[in-house]
Amino acid sequence: MSTSPSHAYSLVLRLVSALRVRTGEIAEATIRRVRHQLPDYYTVASTDFQAAGYGALPAVLGATWATLENDGHCPEHLPSPLVEEAANAARADVPWEVIDRTYAMTHEAIWDVTIDEVSSWQLTRADQQLVLRTSSKFFFRCFDWLTTQAGLVYVGERDEWLDHRQKHLLEAVNQAIDGLAVPDAELGYGTGQCHLGVIGWGRDPQRAISDGARALEGELLAVPSRGSAVWAWVGRPSFPDYANCLAAFTPAPGTHVALGAIGHGREGFTRTHKQAQLASWVAARQLAPSGRSVTTYPEIAVEAFALADESRAQIFVSHVLGQLAAADAKSARLRQTLRAYCDAGQNSALTAERLGIAERTVRYRLRQVEDLLSDQIATGWLEPWLAVRLFDSLERQASTRVLAAIEPVDRRQDGSLPALDE
Repeated sequence: MSTSPSHAYSLVLRLVSALRVRTGEIAEATIRRVRHQLPDYYTVASTDFQAAGYGALPAVLGATWATLENDGHCPEHLPSPLVEEAANAARADVPWEVIDRTYAMTHEAIWDVTIDEVSSWQLTRADQQLVLRTSSKFFFRCFDWLTTQAGLVYVGERDEWLDHRQKHLLEAVNQAIDGLAVPDAELGYGTGQCHLGVIGWGRDPQRAISDGARALEGELLAVPSRGSAVWAWVGRPSFPDYANCLAAFTPAPGTHVALGAIGHGREGFTRTHKQAQLASWVAARQLAPSGRSVTTYPEIAVEAFALADESRAQIFVSHVLGQLAAADAKSARLRQTLRAYCDAGQNSALTAERLGIAERTVRYRLRQVEDLLSDQIATGWLEPWLAVRLFDSLERQASTRVLAAIEPVDRRQDGSLPALDE
């Protein structure tokens, strides 16, 4: 049997073709590893980092496939999503070891699938050893190059991301958020009034926030956070109704804004900011219930639970929904009807109108839900409604991560990922 370089290369090309087909499986395996062994990666308090993270996995896989296809030659440049991930990790004070470990977990997932794939081929022992030995060498070469280049980006960004003045203001803001008595003069903002917490990111967050504050005729405190995100507070003696506050923010395409609820005084200053943070994390992970460029905490408060602790949310969902958490079409219809019914104030006629079905169909489906969840709805519909919302959020989060790795996604100029429904 020939062991020429051309023969080895033909086997590697066969392997990379098979791995491309199994990209989704590799992505899921990597995500499971990171979620279970490195949960801190998904809880970093930076919208930019979370957004960049969705492009990192497909970029790593793409670079690996390219290295195999080019006979072990690594790409000329580090893919831009990996540059962004490393830079945003440095700005968010994420230890480099966390990022480095995600590369190692991806390498492990690829190798597991490689062993499984090659074992299924009808090869001689010599050819099997040849393709495994060659591909292993290429994998190590690629991941060594990726981590070296990303590490250089991380170190450079860590030392330069904020000038002294910005660091000083951000430090004062962080102290105020932590409850320390930072003088208003040091912040340049009155903390005794009512506050609307705002976080903006993307192409031009500063303009979107400034325009919103001007429309509300409020005092503005804005500070560049880590990455391109901007933390801000709009202050007034009192605010108009929340719908008018929401309408004041009309970001240009490519810019995103997250809003907290209205808070009052020092405590409200901190609370509305943390709510805006939660809204921004949900939006960055594409879990918001709509495709708007403005996400508010009141509309995603429930979804934030799934974001904070997926494993506990899964336990709660399984406990409350039981058989209704199944993946079949009937269960999906019943969950959709249950959520629509609760969202409509338990009005079956309005539910039917919103779903575009007959009211008797709504009532029939609800009877089926009652049969399945008799114990859970004995005290009302609140827990099942909450469980369905969490179920939907967990499903969207899982599908977003996997699709980002399966499909070649081009980032926009502002660094954000296109929404799944675009």
